[in-house]
Amino acid sequence: MMNERLFRGMQGAWLGAKGAVERLVGADRLDRFLDRLRFYELKSRLIRFKRVMPDGSTLLYRPWDRRIVDEVYGGCYRWAKIGPGDSVIDVGAHIGSFSVMAARRIAPGGRLLCVEPEPENARILAANLAANQLYWA
Repeated sequence: MMNERLFRGMQGAWLGAKGAVERLVGADRLDRFLDRLRFYELKSRLIRFKRVMPDGSTLLYRPWDRRIVDEVYGGCYRWAKIGPGDSVIDVGAHIGSFSVMAARRIAPGGRLLCVEPEPENARILAANLAANQLYWA
């Protein structure tokens, strides 16, 4: 896991260097080159943060997922009226921030179905469910 402060410093350096290269070769050409190197896919797999949420669950997330995690745990979702024994379907589960919160509320006896079509998000979703020992979801 990477420290968020360290990430911010590295991000600033990266954006400065990327901007300089874009001015030299053009933004489209640089993006095509980085895509061929699979840079964006690699970045998505390597940069992860881990956070313990107010309900005691643990979430892995990427820097660009932070707003979604904050919205689920700090926004209107925390008031969702779900409880033990309920059934929840999370379509477009993303990395599982709502799925993990819902699973903790509906256990024991509840049912949870999470659907996420994007492969990298689905991998993080599976890791978040496993990290919280929600194997039944």
